[in-house]
Amino acid sequence: MNVPISDIEHQEIPASEDTFGDVRKILLKYLSYWKWFVISFIVLAASGYGYLSTLVPQYRISASILIKDHKKGDGVSMLEELDLFYKANVVENEIEILRSYTLLEEVVDDLNLQVRYSLKEGWQVSEENDYRSYLNKLMSFSSLWQTKEVYGNLPIKIEIVNPTDELFSRPFILRFEGDRVIFDEKQYPRNALITESFGSILLISTSVNDSLPILWDNENPIIVNFIPKASLIESLHNSLQVALVKNTSVINLSIHSPVPQLGKDILNQLIIAYNKAAITDKNNMAGIALNFIEERLEVVGEDLRSAEQNVEQYKVTQGITNISTESSMFLQNIQKYDAELSKVRIQLDVLRQIEQNVLSETGSTSPAMLDLSDPILVSLIAALNEAETERIRLLSTTQPASVRVQALDDQIQALKEKLIDNIYVMRRSLETTQQNLRADSRRIESVINSIPQKERELVDITREQEIINQLYIFLLSKREETAISYAATVADSRIVDPARSTPYPVQPDKKMILMMFGLVGLLLPVGVLWLIDCFNSTISLKEDIENYIKAPVVGEISIVEQAASKIVVYSKIKSRQAEQIRTLRTNIEFMRAGGGIKVILITSGISGEGKSFLSANLGAAYAAMGKKTVILGFDLRKPGLDKVFGINNNEGLSNYLAGQATLDQIIHATKLSDNLHIITCGHIAPNPQELLLGNTLSQLFDQLKEKYECIVLDTSPIGLMSDAMILGHFADVSLYVIRQNYTPRDRIKYINELYHAKRLKNLGVVVNGIKDKNWNGYGYGSYKYYYKYYESSR
Repeated sequence: MNVPISDIEHQEIPASEDTFGDVRKILLKYLSYWKWFVISFIVLAASGYGYLSTLVPQYRISASILIKDHKKGDGVSMLEELDLFYKANVVENEIEILRSYTLLEEVVDDLNLQVRYSLKEGWQVSEENDYRSYLNKLMSFSSLWQTKEVYGNLPIKIEIVNPTDELFSRPFILRFEGDRVIFDEKQYPRNALITESFGSILLISTSVNDSLPILWDNENPIIVNFIPKASLIESLHNSLQVALVKNTSVINLSIHSPVPQLGKDILNQLIIAYNKAAITDKNNMAGIALNFIEERLEVVGEDLRSAEQNVEQYKVTQGITNISTESSMFLQNIQKYDAELSKVRIQLDVLRQIEQNVLSETGSTSPAMLDLSDPILVSLIAALNEAETERIRLLSTTQPASVRVQALDDQIQALKEKLIDNIYVMRRSLETTQQNLRADSRRIESVINSIPQKERELVDITREQEIINQLYIFLLSKREETAISYAATVADSRIVDPARSTPYPVQPDKKMILMMFGLVGLLLPVGVLWLIDCFNSTISLKEDIENYIKAPVVGEISIVEQAASKIVVYSKIKSRQAEQIRTLRTNIEFMRAGGGIKVILITSGISGEGKSFLSANLGAAYAAMGKKTVILGFDLRKPGLDKVFGINNNEGLSNYLAGQATLDQIIHATKLSDNLHIITCGHIAPNPQELLLGNTLSQLFDQLKEKYECIVLDTSPIGLMSDAMILGHFADVSLYVIRQNYTPRDRIKYINELYHAKRLKNLGVVVNGIKDKNWNGYGYGSYKYYYKYYESSR
């Protein structure tokens, strides 16, 4: 509402006892400006429709996949059970992988998303080949919203080969003329490599599906925009939504696109790229183990062939065809120990390689899974493999210096330290076992020494052959298992729902946008009116008078708009303003009940508040009652009464007070009534205040009271001059005129001082220039009219 007046006698505004009444006043005030509300609502609603026409409709495309997460109880298939390198997935990690820049870049490359095609709707080119003008209009702000993106079923596919910055700085026009392609106003064959200032691009002819709608014609060519890969990937990353369904391992993927098929292809290709990356990761781990086994088989195979040749050659040269039963028994025992020693030696070799790989920055621990039965070692190796794989995946989406990568590095370092300690303990255990087996083997060998030399030598050769043969069979078995695991590698996800689009656009929300524009259209006038009230320093509301002015309000005069005359009171006129002045006349009569009123003083705080208008019409109102009335223009510095009545101002009060004219010479009759006379101010005197302080002023009033029943004084503003204070000694009633939306609020304090100090007799306030919508709507009971006045002709 209004700015509080801090200097008005430091009084508090009394709290309203009628809350409903206060609300009603506020509503009536704003409803009085209903035209502005209607105009604002219509303009904002039209703006909302215009804004909607600039927005591109967006469809929501969604898909869902199931991540096989053992932590959530998902089962694995038979092929997955054969996978030696299978590990449970953490669904939260898979969400980050799906949103990784690496996969999004692969999708952009696979779908060639850097090249976007659109059509210009509703635009006609004035000249047949004037496509440069067309392009200039296209780049203007006013026509950008008229383009519509298209996707698929185009006869030409464009691929970027070697771009420059110019390629991404502007759109290009593409159209067709027979077998020729017009690109950027130049002709090319359908399959051509174009090299210009914008770089190199490749035109590839494609087959058009006749069952699908044709997206182009020569009248409406295709607009080609090239988008930088980095910005496109960033845009996809920001728009792609990946969320986990509560209490499941199902991931929902969604994206918004102006072309439904384009959004479907993006999500489907993203799922394909994700599964491909998962399979590649598993195959890399299995390939490392398979290569290691193949290398060992080559070495062991050569040793086995050499051992078999030695046995065969020894039997031939020595002529041995059979071994005694006792020798066979010893041979079996020594072979048993040798087999165990060979197994221990292999385990020590594997431990040595694990230790080398762990200490290496780029080594892999995958081969350490071979023939190791220690559960702690196996679990540590599995945990290290999982942590290293997770670090590789995490680096595809974040920087090495990120907190998550640093934490993962610390975890990997701790696992390596635990693994080295475990390897040390296991090596000591295997070395002890090896020493015991060698001791037992030497004991058996001492017994064999008693066997004849040929048989003993045969046992040694055969034992070496058996050791190598068992090792070879073991490696063959592991190779088959690894090969089956490599062939059985499957993705860790399953498509639940392929990409699908909503049948209708989900953005923009037309109802919400129109509602917001409509709401702004209704609130905007409220805000403007509130700001006007906040910065308004004039008396504009009835509350300003009711709450602050202590002097009685004896009259309210509505504003006179486009009046032919400033005199609104005639004997036969019943206009609203005339009735208000007659009501003021009645209120003045009651201000001195029991005593007649001769002199009425009318003043104001500043010039322009309507005191001359009120003086003229109040005098006319008394004259209409049959009272002989005279109006005196005592505003000796800025006279205005002569202009109201159209009277010559050559002689007046200043001449009389200066002794230059008689009373009869300065009295002027009026055409309104024989009972109404006017005395103008006369020539503007250089010393008006000295004229008023002379004895002549008292003589003037004595003579006027003998001739007239009512004397109206139009004085100068009391806030600027002291003339009214001098004339106040002769007045019976004083009227202080204020004007709505004109009189400053700081004048209220001065009015209260005049009233309390009784510096003017019987002081009353008259409010002038009231606009009904801002004043009478508040229901000031004594002065509100409920009927309409009609002006009668003179």
